Amino acid sequence: MKIAGRKNDGAWYRTNKVIAHLSGDDRASITAAAVEALSAKAGAAYADITSLAAECGVTLTDLPPNGDQWLTVMFTQGIPRQVWNGRLSFTTYSKVGGKFKANYQTQIHYFAKDLRRFCKYAILGIRAVHDVLNAGTMNPGKLPNANKNS
Repeated sequence: MKIAGRKNDGAWYRTNKVIAHLSGDDRASITAAAVEALSAKAGAAYADITSLAAECGVTLTDLPPNGDQWLTVMFTQGIPRQVWNGRLSFTTYSKVGGKFKANYQTQIHYFAKDLRRFCKYAILGIRAVHDVLNAGTMNPGKLPNANKNS
């Protein structure tokens, strides 16, 4: 059932599925490109998440040391749904000027927006290159230009 105001879970699922089935070379290249393109925002979002954990008294073990390593983990194990949606399922609030404001949502929101855009264009780019060069496992038709009649 669809609920108004929610992000597209189908896009999240399909993106993780495509990333999981990438060849080793394609996964390495998309991960390197993601680290290059998203490093600053990933670092800010990662810092906010670890700050939230510390504020709530959560003891974290086996954490990636920084945002770049966190991106690498996401492109090898899958992107978490909360990160994809850009909305944490739990946060703390502070009162600012008589209004309550979520403390850790802003950075994760901006990171998620750029992550979704990056994934979309990276996957489309990989598919286009594989199609034109008739190479790799992401060539939908296994023929140049994916034309069955050629």
